[in-house]
Amino acid sequence: MRAVLDARLVLSKAREGKVHDKRQLDEEKLVDFVLDEVPIHVDLGFQGLQKEFVNIKIPDKKPRGKQLTEEQKQSNREKSSDRLFWKGGQRTARLLMLYQQILQQSEIAADESSEQMELRLSGLVVKQHGKLRVYNRIYQAIFNQAWVNQALETIGME
Repeated sequence: MRAVLDARLVLSKAREGKVHDKRQLDEEKLVDFVLDEVPIHVDLGFQGLQKEFVNIKIPDKKPRGKQLTEEQKQSNREKSSDRLFWKGGQRTARLLMLYQQILQQSEIAADESSEQMELRLSGLVVKQHGKLRVYNRIYQAIFNQAWVNQALETIGME
């Protein structure tokens, strides 16, 4: 579970079993202290949070039986990208280069490094059988090598 608070990453302990992100957030009261001016970037696991706070940046959820519009899809891609770039500079560059390595090699050996954990928490990659790989083909198509190049250029690390 994670939420980005104005360039600060808030983490809580992972729980065994399935616990909805929103439920865990409610129980641990992680965002109750956040001012309305501070944007909180979250993923769809936090559905319902936008009803409680005005500063929530959450992707659009696909309506039952319908599709998202192209504008909603583009907005969701931007929000996903924003969740990864919670901190600029060298740290972001290291994350991008690690992600680039996963893209190029299809998977890499997983360890418990903070960089690998951050990529896993961003939702871009998943750990399976001791390896890190891109979460799914849709993410791989959207967050591809061109995206990595552009992101590195944006932070001045091309």
